[in-house]
Amino acid sequence: MASQEDMNAFSSQARGGGDDAIGTTEIDGVYTFLSHVDWSERWLQGVIVFHVLCLVLTILTRFNTSLQAFLFVALLAIVFFAENINEYAAMNYKYFSRLQYFYSGGLFISLVLCLPILINCFIMLIFWLFGAGKMLVKVKRAKLIRRARQDAARTGEGEGDDTENKDTSKTTPDVTTDETKKSK
Repeated sequence: MASQEDMNAFSSQARGGGDDAIGTTEIDGVYTFLSHVDWSERWLQGVIVFHVLCLVLTILTRFNTSLQAFLFVALLAIVFFAENINEYAAMNYKYFSRLQYFYSGGLFISLVLCLPILINCFIMLIFWLFGAGKMLVKVKRAKLIRRARQDAARTGEGEGDDTENKDTSKTTPDVTTDETKKSK
């Protein structure tokens, strides 16, 4: 954790007191804030590549639930520790960045790091809910087919409404045998 003196120095830089800081008084919206970001910096390009790779992994692993669950937890862990990451980056930004983006309000880390991660996690949730819905339909169909077969077996000749779902190879010999007995 950072000391109080470090945080006070950081706060004065974030308010526009430092040479490398972006003045937060100039920012009146998300678009304005993002337009002040120098996207040519390598570390920011690395963050963008990270988000693209996460999205590609999310799409490629949509049928592998356990791998996606691991990715989901890992991404949410990054979001959980975003405040600590922001604090560490604020103290050490000179080592990797030309400008101070990491102020105590956390707007930069929220927009550039956390928001794309949360969108990615939301996409995973949509995949999971869609898969769960498909599984529910599949299970319900199997249950209805099983019930129709049981009803047909109880009534003898299968006078149920779902004759197209029945296995006709099992019922045809019985019907033929019954018709043969009646004609004799």
